[in-house]
Amino acid sequence: MKSYKTLTLGAVISSLLLSASFSANAATSTAAVTNVINVTSGTSGVVPFLKVNGASWVSESMGYTGWTHFSKWGIMNVTKGKTVTIVADASAVTGFHPGITVWQRKTNLKAENPALQYMNDHSYGQTDDINVLNAKDETTGLALTGEKNIIMTYLASGYDIDGLGDQFSVDASSGTLKEYNAAAKAAVTTAIAAFVASPDATAVTKAEAARTTALAKSGATAESGKAAYDASILASATAASTPVLYGAYMPMGFNTASLTKATKVSDGVAGKVQISFTAPATGVYQFVVGGLKPDKGSTAAVNADAGSGNVNTVNVTVTTN
Repeated sequence: MKSYKTLTLGAVISSLLLSASFSANAATSTAAVTNVINVTSGTSGVVPFLKVNGASWVSESMGYTGWTHFSKWGIMNVTKGKTVTIVADASAVTGFHPGITVWQRKTNLKAENPALQYMNDHSYGQTDDINVLNAKDETTGLALTGEKNIIMTYLASGYDIDGLGDQFSVDASSGTLKEYNAAAKAAVTTAIAAFVASPDATAVTKAEAARTTALAKSGATAESGKAAYDASILASATAASTPVLYGAYMPMGFNTASLTKATKVSDGVAGKVQISFTAPATGVYQFVVGGLKPDKGSTAAVNADAGSGNVNTVNVTVTTN
């Protein structure tokens, strides 16, 4: 049996109940993570300081689907023919990459009606339609009131690809790739500077000390940084050289049918994504904002796929012509 729960905006959900008996017509409330935005008259709606999990629009724990209760939701009334633009900006959060999906919701209600603050599951496909009839609240087992169906037609989606994915550095002595960890970036830079300043037998020792200090400040452990750094990189460093980075590469799990239909957005600004859609009919439109594949060792990567772990400030702006 599937059930649906409410999501609320601005509140950080500290726990998530995963029901093993979630039925095909159950509904989960999204009241705690939903914000109603008025864009009907051509005004803009600003949703500041959304607290969004670093791995919520794409969650490995949810099989690379979105995590309903750790994403944030917006719902709005839009007039036919109006073009709506949604911007999610988390560029101030190191390593965060946002994603957005928009659906048209079939209902006779207005966006302001709390009866619409339900979703069909604890996860969602980033580019999938949703069709659930006669939905029941997962907690009470009772039929939803006001709007008993959850019918949503996918319209548009996009995700930030600026710097997204895994990076690798080259071990200068073996030529093999080593996983690059953002937590060690400052340490590597400092270490190379130390070598350039004093390229002698003590340079590697100095570099190791610099790396240890930088890792401690970043909160990473020596082990977590080890794969990102190797003294052999420094051994070939010159005044004009820096470690070679390759990537970013997306893991195979991101090649899901749903994600391959989403638009890759690159505007040169890591942590920011913008999508637009034109309303095919007057009615209710719903969107979700979340994070995906935070950079390794970054602020956004802390407990990113651990439910109530790390949350990140995302500023969302909605405008219409």
